[in-house]
Amino acid sequence: CYAKDHNLDYEKMLSASDYKEKYRLDMITWSTAIRLADYTYFCKAAIEKYNAIQFPIWIVSDCRRETDFKYFKEIYGEKVKTVRIEASEEIRAKRGWVFTPSVDDMETECGLDSIEHDLVIDNSGNEPTEKLIDLLMQLIPK
Repeated sequence: CYAKDHNLDYEKMLSASDYKEKYRLDMITWSTAIRLADYTYFCKAAIEKYNAIQFPIWIVSDCRRETDFKYFKEIYGEKVKTVRIEASEEIRAKRGWVFTPSVDDMETECGLDSIEHDLVIDNSGNEPTEKLIDLLMQLIPK
C-alpha cells in the first residue's frame, strides 16, 4: 500500500535494504494514521490481496500491533493461533539487523512483545528446521 501510494519500488520495500530504511519512519507514520481511522484496514487489504478466503489455513506473517490480533480474533475467534518467532540479538545482528532508535523501539516493532502467544519459536538456529515445523503443525486441528 505504502509503496504504491508513494510510487516506490515494491520489491525493494520488501527487503532489508537502505532503500527501505530511507522510508521506514514515514511508512510507520503513514500506516499509523490509517490505523487510527480504521484499525481493520491492513488486515482486510491483505485478505483481499491474496484472496485468502479460498484457503483453509492462513499464515499472516507480519502482524505488528495488538489491533491486528484484535481484528482476526473478533472475526475468526478460536480458529486464530498466534506464533511468535524470535532470535537472539546476536543472531539478528549476524543476519544484518541493526537497531535503529525511534524506529525499532516503536509499537510497530515491539507492540506485540508482551502478548501471550500460542507458540513461541526460537529461530536462532539451534534447532533443526523440521523440529520447528513439527511445533507449528501441532497448532493445526486434526
